[in-house]
Amino acid sequence: MTDKTELLRLADALESAFTTGRFIDYTCTEAPAILRKLAEQPNPWRDVIDNELVCSHLGTWESFPDATTALNAVLNWHIDVSLSPEVSSDAEALVQRGRDEKEAEIARLREDAERYRWLRDMAGGANVGVYIDAKCAHKRKWLSLSEMDSAIDAASKP
Repeated sequence: MTDKTELLRLADALESAFTTGRFIDYTCTEAPAILRKLAEQPNPWRDVIDNELVCSHLGTWESFPDATTALNAVLNWHIDVSLSPEVSSDAEALVQRGRDEKEAEIARLREDAERYRWLRDMAGGANVGVYIDAKCAHKRKWLSLSEMDSAIDAASKP
């Protein structure tokens, strides 16, 4: 493995060479060897991510602008697979539970709609009495159908 001090010396020499326009002996003689050593140095993190990208048919690490984007692609692929009902019975159960909950909610909404339609149909276009005080049958307010619609809309808003 390349020593960090070697790399820092090389960086200083290259910076000096570019600043002054003069390439010192160190830069010319030792730089290629240090750079070769650095290029040949194994990178286990990159290799693991590259393997995941290739196995997932997402490309290679060189296909992505940076490591974060490559890692996100791998993670998103695994999330998509784990949530696919074709692959995971847990995902299939989750999808079915969502369908069941949706169907139950639709049934509740239909029941509410039927009650409302019944109430409106029974009114026959007349005003509807709404009790203001549940304890006293004499305290009620008469609402037109449009007022009733408005009252229901207002009550249903948070």
